[in-house]
Amino acid sequence: MNRIKRIYTIIYKDFIESFHNKTVLIVILLPIVASLLFSIVDNSEMTKVFQIGVIEKAEDSLTNYINRTTLNIKTSKFARKEKGIKALESGQIEGLVIVENGFTVYIDSSQSINYFFLKDSLEDIIAGYLNKIPDYNIEIIPVNIAAAKLSFLPVWIMITVTMIGVLIISGNLAEEKENKTLYSITMTPASKMDILIAKIVFGVLFTFITVIIMSLLNGVYIIGVKNIIKLIFSLLVSAVCFTSIGLLIGSFTDSQSSARSIGTILYFPLLFPTLISDFTSFTALLARLVPTYYFYSILEKILVYKGEALIVIELLYLIVFSIVLFSITYLRFRRVN
Repeated sequence: MNRIKRIYTIIYKDFIESFHNKTVLIVILLPIVASLLFSIVDNSEMTKVFQIGVIEKAEDSLTNYINRTTLNIKTSKFARKEKGIKALESGQIEGLVIVENGFTVYIDSSQSINYFFLKDSLEDIIAGYLNKIPDYNIEIIPVNIAAAKLSFLPVWIMITVTMIGVLIISGNLAEEKENKTLYSITMTPASKMDILIAKIVFGVLFTFITVIIMSLLNGVYIIGVKNIIKLIFSLLVSAVCFTSIGLLIGSFTDSQSSARSIGTILYFPLLFPTLISDFTSFTALLARLVPTYYFYSILEKILVYKGEALIVIELLYLIVFSIVLFSITYLRFRRVN
């Protein structure tokens, strides 16, 4: 019972100090405001390869035409409409063309730029395939409409969670060392393990409070209770992961400025490979070396595709990262004076 009280006291102290720190408040508020802006205003993207499904009775005529004439659209054959729609809803493909008494085109609308690009491109491709101006029936059906408003949220949650752990937590710990506050805490009955647990819990709670505010403002409730539970668990694992990184940085530094400098140096390599993972096979491979990639993939599957795709593999990788980083931080924390 006394141990719980000691941990609670340290967590309470950290919250009070954080909310009095203007830098921390600015760091937290910026992603929240930005997430709202980006849910309204869409940005253009770099050219990427789109995956679409095709269902046709002919001998792969349209499929062969697309593969022969279009570089950034790749096709997959589906035998049944139900499988194609399921693949589209789970984010495995971004469009589905059904050739039967005309053309029915289903397009993932969660990313508006992608939606309009594919809509125009597929209309032009079908016209070129038939070698005439379209005078036939093309039915365009958007899919994942509700997810469109959440399409930017995975990026901002990933950025925010990483920022809290790597920049804020590391700076707070280093500041305590600089001001001798940490030394004073170690003079109390609280053990180093108590302090470490309190710091981890503080990082997790701080992360949850920020992400909850961001999620409520962006209407995350539309994904359903089951996916919200998945989101909470994934957020818990990732918060432990990035808080451990921040505590590790803070344990090696003696001032807030040096901790924030090192944190900034690590912050961008953690984010950048994930943000450009779709560009080339090399960036895709590079992104798999950092925990942000798996966290972002989980967020995208839950928020944009409403949990239709499995997140087990990504979650396992994230858990492994969290265990390894927490273990390293614990071993280092035992040596902190």
